[in-house]
Amino acid sequence: MDRLPQEIMEILKDPETIKVIATIGEEGNPHIVMKDSLEAIDEQTIAYLELIERSNTSKNMLRNFWDKKQVSIFIYNKKGKVSCQIKTEPYKYEWAGLLWDQFLTKLWQTIPDANPETVWILKVKQVINEDYFVRREEQDKRVITQKVWHPLRGPRS
Repeated sequence: MDRLPQEIMEILKDPETIKVIATIGEEGNPHIVMKDSLEAIDEQTIAYLELIERSNTSKNMLRNFWDKKQVSIFIYNKKGKVSCQIKTEPYKYEWAGLLWDQFLTKLWQTIPDANPETVWILKVKQVINEDYFVRREEQDKRVITQKVWHPLRGPRS
């Protein structure tokens, strides 16, 4: 199990960060939505507030929880030049307690009449840096023939 680097934990706090979660539906199709409430609880835990009961995301999260399927999170922060995928596993959900109260307090500052469903708690399984230059460097280490082939194609125009 990976841990969230401090940089990623900080980026998750930034309101400018784009935060997306991908679940798997009943037929195996991905369902991808923005979730601004995603935040790091600690190095191994991410949580978010599910706003709408019986939404596709809500149903998929419950199904992924029961089936022990992973849920992917993607974050992008242009200012910090961070592009990252975080593979997680649904751990539990809460609709009472300290964490629930903290999420409600934040939510009601922007949507006072909201009646959210639950707070989902996810355990971090893998953190993947999706930055182009990092990914290319990793690929170059795996694919030696690419270094030979590209010069043979000639200069790019």
